[in-house]
Amino acid sequence: MPSDKPNILLIMTDQQRADFLGSQGFGIDTMPFLDGLSSRGVWFDRAYTSMPICIPTRVSMLTGRFAKAHGMIGNWNPIEARYARDLPGVLREAGYELALFGKNHSHAGEDDFDVWRPYMHTKGLPRKGSEVEDVAFDRWLVDLAHWTSDAPTPFPLDAQYPVRITSEAVDWVREGRQRPFFAWVSFPEPHSPYQVPEPYFDFFPPDAVAPPAAGPEALADKNHQWRYQYETIKHYHPDCDHEWGRYRSNYCGMLRLIDDQLERLVGALVEQDLLANTLVIYVSDHGEFCGDYDLYRKGLALPQCAIRIPMGWYGGPVSPHSGPHPAHVSITDIFPTLCEAIGTEIPKGVQGRSLWPLLTGGDYSEREFSSAFAEHGIGGRLLTPDEVAVGHEAETVHIDGVARTNLDGTRVVTSGYRRTIVRNRWKLVYDTDLPLEIYDIEEDPHELRNLATEVDPNVKAELLEELAYWTTRLDDNLDVRRYGPSPGLHNWHR
Repeated sequence: MPSDKPNILLIMTDQQRADFLGSQGFGIDTMPFLDGLSSRGVWFDRAYTSMPICIPTRVSMLTGRFAKAHGMIGNWNPIEARYARDLPGVLREAGYELALFGKNHSHAGEDDFDVWRPYMHTKGLPRKGSEVEDVAFDRWLVDLAHWTSDAPTPFPLDAQYPVRITSEAVDWVREGRQRPFFAWVSFPEPHSPYQVPEPYFDFFPPDAVAPPAAGPEALADKNHQWRYQYETIKHYHPDCDHEWGRYRSNYCGMLRLIDDQLERLVGALVEQDLLANTLVIYVSDHGEFCGDYDLYRKGLALPQCAIRIPMGWYGGPVSPHSGPHPAHVSITDIFPTLCEAIGTEIPKGVQGRSLWPLLTGGDYSEREFSSAFAEHGIGGRLLTPDEVAVGHEAETVHIDGVARTNLDGTRVVTSGYRRTIVRNRWKLVYDTDLPLEIYDIEEDPHELRNLATEVDPNVKAELLEELAYWTTRLDDNLDVRRYGPSPGLHNWHR
């Protein structure tokens, strides 16, 4: 049924690095369909997560609020987010039909959606007629313990979660909708466990994938949190130094598998003549180390590989932008952008900014989007390895009696407070207890040389001023009542 409101297809991956794409100069073509979409919409290669941990950033996406404002600063707490109105609530009030296919890991629940088909990293919804096989696949994933398979997955391609999630979403779209729809298609991959079936297992052999940007020798120039994380990984996986090749190979194979499912999803919109009235967003919640510094997953510090995310907007009224858009944008910007896209007011307490003028060819404030901000740390004083031994029981998960860890960050590496500002070629990382870090990410994209004591003092002052701006701006005003704050146009401040 025709509607003046666009359909919305939000395609999300978990733990996808923004630089593992051919269009980003990676060297191999992991996601050709996604790269092709980039020329048909608006691609932001300066897009950033709000906090490089799953729950905090997913809540940020759905509320438009940074982690310190909505209150979720880790993956281990009961999910009790602070906000006035969130994306599912606003869309429901606007008459949308809401569906989740895939990973949630946010404050939203089944009652917030009309269709609820949840998956996680080691648990999917069994397919009718394939229940025994699908339960066995889940068990096999659990036994991998969020690590890397050194052989092709011994289950068929259609057992893979991205394939099953996509099939459910495509069938739902083909049924025909009577109202405008919001479909959140959320793949648990390429998050660990790192596994992929043929033909993807051999798509990118280990010797064809670029090696990590740096090995463990680079940790000598990092603070003790980095070295502690490495020792923790070595404690549970003594051979990790020799496994990066297959790990990165599987990761790239998972990306190609996802790319093929993305093509199926967009193809279903074209088949149903829906693309012209559907806003398609592609995004990931955060990145990961993927073997850089011989580190795995995330949970540590604020490196580019963990905080920079892929983000593209396509379809509907989006006006294609030639080449990557230069604006620095955040995952918190998705909610206010969708509010403007459907013609509803941005709720109070939202800290993100609407990207709608940037997507539709309008004028925009370059100053407003001249930098990006991210944060990490659960607060308190900084813990040291002398206080919490590597392999401490609090970091250990037992699977069938075997000690494991999920490597989402330890007590030591998540302690304390740290913030980062990225502004064009410069990046500043401020920690309350550790030395200041400044990197030239054009010349040194992997942050191997800290220039904090060498950089031009004017550059340092400008970056510190930008950090002060962001930390002040993000003071939470959700609970202001009588005189409520006045938001700027598009929720812009500059």
